Amino acid sequence: MAENVENFVLAANGILKEAGINITLQAILLTTVSCIAPLVFLLVLAAFKTPKSLPPPAGCRKLGLQGRSNLEDQYSKRYAKGGDPTPEKPWTVKALFVYPLKSGAPVELSKSEIDRTGLKYDRQFTLAQQVTSLPTLDGKVTSEWHFMTQRKFPRLAKVDTEIWVPDPSARGYKEDGEWVKSEGCLVIRFPFSPDTDFTIEGLINYGKIMLARLSRKSEPMLEFRVPFNPSPERIKSKGYRSEVLRIWKDSPTALNVSSEIDREVFEKLRYTLGAANPIALFRIDTNAYRKVHKCAPKKEDVGFETVIGMHDSVRMDFSSHVLRFFNLSCCRFRRQNLGDCVLTFYGIMINSTAVPDPYFESRLGPRRSIQAPQSLFRTSRTLATASYPPRRAAIPRKHLHHWTSCLC
Repeated sequence: MAENVENFVLAANGILKEAGINITLQAILLTTVSCIAPLVFLLVLAAFKTPKSLPPPAGCRKLGLQGRSNLEDQYSKRYAKGGDPTPEKPWTVKALFVYPLKSGAPVELSKSEIDRTGLKYDRQFTLAQQVTSLPTLDGKVTSEWHFMTQRKFPRLAKVDTEIWVPDPSARGYKEDGEWVKSEGCLVIRFPFSPDTDFTIEGLINYGKIMLARLSRKSEPMLEFRVPFNPSPERIKSKGYRSEVLRIWKDSPTALNVSSEIDREVFEKLRYTLGAANPIALFRIDTNAYRKVHKCAPKKEDVGFETVIGMHDSVRMDFSSHVLRFFNLSCCRFRRQNLGDCVLTFYGIMINSTAVPDPYFESRLGPRRSIQAPQSLFRTSRTLATASYPPRRAAIPRKHLHHWTSCLC
């Protein structure tokens, strides 16, 4: 073996000499190692400095669809002609999502329970920004919390979420366990690129960014977790505050759970989102859900009060909310207009995606709407995404933002 290596080195040196390159193979290898060694050392040091992922909560399992997404084939041309209906199943549910954090990334499910506010775990949390008014003539100012959505903070789309629920078969399960009593926890993960410069800390930060790129992530990720439904004891011990939160025209009282989160990590989230003012994480108070009056059946008619969490209070009118599940490759916009913009259903905050029969649009008519059954009001905004015959018509640029974010 050693003899073969020696012969290879001699042959390589001879080739370099014949080519007029007055340098040996040993010098080339030594120079290469000298250049790569600092980079390798930087990556190793950055790996040690990178915060470790949080361990799984004791007694809980991760909720969500295992394996491939049901929308993996969303660009397939077979949806351009609609589904394959039967008399028993004129519509087929294609995918099911919940958004535990309003305007955050979804969690895809294979099935879901329904509770008073809609799909269980859906839109129970929201981030909020503190907004201060201009001073009055008396010099007084007021401040209040306003909810945050992708309409003003588009980087919320990069905030990932995980739901962990109690499971007796999970490791460390105890009836009086911290996370079991809180009905599980919500994990929030967000990207954060630290500042880089030529100091030791700046170079390590650069190594963290390189490690993220090598693992196919755009930026390094940070994470924290909060109990999903904290017990009264935890609310008291952690110092939760009941504060007024502005959601459109509503001003419900919600729980400010920011005391659960490390302040430095939370400030990094604020920087990532581009919020100028202080932010907080709110959870809907399960004892004070938001009542819906303007677009829901009356209590005396259906026998129950329609309530929601952090959802938008919208009218269940399929004429305005049924979207088209046609061949999304038709929606690739020209570079001079919007660059390489490709629409995806992952960016539209819908809970349920359904594929109807291919003639649904012709029966619906141009100005007719489907009246949602009253039972749907109990499921909040479990909306359907219909499959229409394809129309290769360009979507006006001025409507694109509304089309992709109207359901945040």
